[in-house]
Amino acid sequence: MGGSYNYPSPPVARKAAADLNPYRILKGNANDGEVLQSSAAADQHLGVSGPDAVTSGNTASLHVDGIVPVEYGGNVAVGDPLTSDANGKAVVATAGQRSIGFAQEVGDDGTIGSAHLAPHYVFNIAPGADGQVLTSTGTAWQSEVVP
Repeated sequence: MGGSYNYPSPPVARKAAADLNPYRILKGNANDGEVLQSSAAADQHLGVSGPDAVTSGNTASLHVDGIVPVEYGGNVAVGDPLTSDANGKAVVATAGQRSIGFAQEVGDDGTIGSAHLAPHYVFNIAPGADGQVLTSTGTAWQSEVVP
């Protein structure tokens, strides 16, 4: 585990709805105040788990801001946007996917790297010659001409 970490605020305490591994991307559960490991890029990622494994029903630490350690699930370069694989590990996000933040160091599967948490969607915006850009209706993306 390399890198330096910056925890601007203490982790949020949440109940683990299932067993959680350390340094994994977490999502909410149907029960308010509970978390699970994220299992897809489309999940609504909330943050990253702390350094300890947590069994179901116990209290987990959820880091929601700062530069935090996260376990990588594939090859990652500095600055890559990160999302979750099926196991809550951080992998490179592509266009249209939810991202938890940006990689702060290079690594591969199993590396405890670091991420600057800044949840966002990843998209490629390149206005065409006709001035069309991608816009959101809140539920879908569409191309439109903007003046």
